[in-house]
Amino acid sequence: MKEMPAITTTQTFVMLFIGQILLNLTYNPLLFSSENMWDHIVSTVLSFLAVFIIFCPIYFLYKRDPKTNIVKTSVNAFGKFGIIIALLYVLYYLFASCYSLCVFNIFTKNVMSPKTSLWLVSFAVGIASWYGASKGIEGLARACLIIFFMILASMIFLFCALTPRIDDLNYAPLMYEGTSSVFDGAMSMIAQNFCIPAVAVLFPFVKGNFKKGIFFWNISSHLFLASIIFLVVGSLGDYAKTQMFPIYTAVTVAEIGALKRMDSIFLGLWTTSLFCNISLFLFLISNIFENLWGKKAAKISLLFCALFISSFSAISSSDMEFLKDIYNVNIILGLTAVVTILLPCLLLLVKPIKTPEPDVNT
Repeated sequence: MKEMPAITTTQTFVMLFIGQILLNLTYNPLLFSSENMWDHIVSTVLSFLAVFIIFCPIYFLYKRDPKTNIVKTSVNAFGKFGIIIALLYVLYYLFASCYSLCVFNIFTKNVMSPKTSLWLVSFAVGIASWYGASKGIEGLARACLIIFFMILASMIFLFCALTPRIDDLNYAPLMYEGTSSVFDGAMSMIAQNFCIPAVAVLFPFVKGNFKKGIFFWNISSHLFLASIIFLVVGSLGDYAKTQMFPIYTAVTVAEIGALKRMDSIFLGLWTTSLFCNISLFLFLISNIFENLWGKKAAKISLLFCALFISSFSAISSSDMEFLKDIYNVNIILGLTAVVTILLPCLLLLVKPIKTPEPDVNT
């Protein structure tokens, strides 16, 4: 029997951290109708605490059976009806991938170059992500570890470039206009935490101290986001309220030594983290299909889903009103709540159906 590929908790949460970097770099308060970005420094604390609570159902599933992901657990609990739960995770991973690529397309079209072909960009990302996912979880984990150190070095450059531009006068009193901005920011951070549902399918591949990995991933990703908010608000002030991508705006005016423009580093961070994020989701989708219908179905689903993500993102990115409708914070938060809380809690309450072991002699 072929041994299941395994990755360490360090590799696992490095992949998830890179996924959070993608969302942090594209953090846009305007997208969620919240203008006071500085109040979101408090939102990171609320989100940090909420993530531990939200993670509990999936973690308890992991503790009950570390070798069985949520797909097998669903089928064991509900028989053929459990396939519906598995497909809900497929749809969620597709939703998260399309969201990430759509935001990148919006940036490319509105900030970088209006003449850029969104179809070309989308299919380039889709093909690269398909290739990354096809190499398996071990190959993807090794690639993410290398990319992580590249990202870490790049972020040091960016932080060094932005720190001298900080003006203390840009920091207004926290919650001066009330607490609504704080709660709006926390809701948006929790809603976009696409990494938690990824663990539901990923944990059978993980070896090591899972609890410690969750803690360090959660604290590091929120400290990273808090640092970005601190730097952007300090360097841009009220100007950040008018920007669709405030972090990119801050980076474009930053310089350090001989490097007069830092936006190329920002783009490198974004594209590499986007590749890692979509590749991981594509792998998880193919793994779900493999658990349900075998390796052939996994290969077909991998290619089909990569093409779907590319096509859907290219088409929908040109219609801003459509994007605002489907990527509403309430919709995203509702979907995230279903796959992180509702479905795992349901599986924790239902006892697995005992099915007879297949007779190897027949």
